[in-house]
Amino acid sequence: AGREAVVIADRILLEVDNLKRSAQDWHDAQSGELRIAATHTQARYSLPTAIAALRARYPDVVVRLHQGNPTQIVAMLRGGQADLGIATEAIGNQADLAAQDLFCWYHCAIAPPAHPLCRLPQVTLTDLARYDLITYDPEFAGRTQIDRAFDALRLKPRIVLEATDSDVIKTYVRLGLGVGIVSELALDANPLASAPEDAAPSRLVRLPLGRPLDRHLTRVAYPHARMLRCYAPALLESVRQFAVEQLAQAAELDAAREHHARYFAGLVLARHRDQRSIDAGAAGRYLPMLDDLRQAIGWLTLHDPDEGLALGEGTWRIWFVAGGKPLSPIHI
Repeated sequence: AGREAVVIADRILLEVDNLKRSAQDWHDAQSGELRIAATHTQARYSLPTAIAALRARYPDVVVRLHQGNPTQIVAMLRGGQADLGIATEAIGNQADLAAQDLFCWYHCAIAPPAHPLCRLPQVTLTDLARYDLITYDPEFAGRTQIDRAFDALRLKPRIVLEATDSDVIKTYVRLGLGVGIVSELALDANPLASAPEDAAPSRLVRLPLGRPLDRHLTRVAYPHARMLRCYAPALLESVRQFAVEQLAQAAELDAAREHHARYFAGLVLARHRDQRSIDAGAAGRYLPMLDDLRQAIGWLTLHDPDEGLALGEGTWRIWFVAGGKPLSPIHI
């Protein structure tokens, strides 16, 4: 009986709160308060642009931003300290909370420009497992999927530092303590350098890892029966729009790598599918393109192995005919 009374009392208090919110919307839809609980990655990367847009549209709305891990965010929602909770991990699996999907994202790998992995045309999880790694605490930003991906390949990654903050991870990567695995959201609006020669000393190189790690879904959650003020949906739409634009940069980078690989493969193989047709004259023309050809081989080996093998043989032939020391296929 006591428990039932508590449940009924909570429901009454919630309905009273909803009446207040409804009256506020009717009386003045342009002012109020929006309390958001979010993980650091969301607070730092996906929310600033959205909150700025909200403030421009609703200048009299006060935004209160609370940071925490997903467990703390759920507690804040249940305790009435937050109207919205935004996170990636288990926030969408709570029976007493309504949840909406916001956007999907992937992890990426980053390293200082001088790191040996920056010289590889393509990086795999096996390559990453050979080096010290820095990534998220197990409660944050899809870390469980990172662990599962390595486990599936029976790899034992050396995770030497865990943090709850993407910026902290990037700081220690810059210091050379390891390769970072972070959310794509944590990449700056100006894309990270994609090649060592383009990177200033303080910048980081996004490694050509592809997407061997699972996709992640960021959600927003709120109590089932709680009424949201009219400006809350406007914020969520801005978050979605920002995420789509930000993550499109990663997709564009992947598309650019494919275009690069296909272009150089076509350049060599369209005329020299039969490797014996690569004479000294042709080899001389292609020799300045060896670095581009090596990068193309790396991408094709993962995505189109037959074409990658053919281009690898052609590149070996170019190098050999031009008088260089023959390279074994594994080093091309």
